[in-house]
Amino acid sequence: MDQEPKKPLPLIEYLNNQISEDDLVLDIGCGTKVISNNLNCAGVTTLDTWQPFEPDIWCNLMTIPRLPCERDSFEVILMIDVIEHLTKDRGFMMLKEAKRVTNKYLFLLTPLWWDPNLDCIKDVNSPYYNNDFDKHLSLWETADFPEFERITTIPMFENYFFGVWKKDENK
Repeated sequence: MDQEPKKPLPLIEYLNNQISEDDLVLDIGCGTKVISNNLNCAGVTTLDTWQPFEPDIWCNLMTIPRLPCERDSFEVILMIDVIEHLTKDRGFMMLKEAKRVTNKYLFLLTPLWWDPNLDCIKDVNSPYYNNDFDKHLSLWETADFPEFERITTIPMFENYFFGVWKKDENK
């Protein structure tokens, strides 16, 4: 009996429709790499604060002065479920840095409700077990992202801010 092919997650499907096969992508806060491993693009560089995830770039987003990447070095930056793990001031700083290193798009996803996110850190079966970086440190709202276009076509994200920032080629 043939198995039916797995349908991609709606977020991955959406991103693959936006990303070109020639694009270079930086996945900030890549975690378990579920998204980065499923993108149809020229290449993905992963960046994370937690070393056990074995990212391509390992750095602490709470302490680095800037992302270790050149200006405009990636077409697409992903910050999917990452900004809430930073304090608000560090989150704004990382958004500014992400805008610096992209030459095209920055995709952002963050919950619009408060949850300290401690369950997975305490769950021995979770890949986030004992990962203190996975705690939520800030709550964001739609008004925090005035330069982003909010994407509302994925129903499962109705209680999230999911948006895209597009680099102005004239800047």
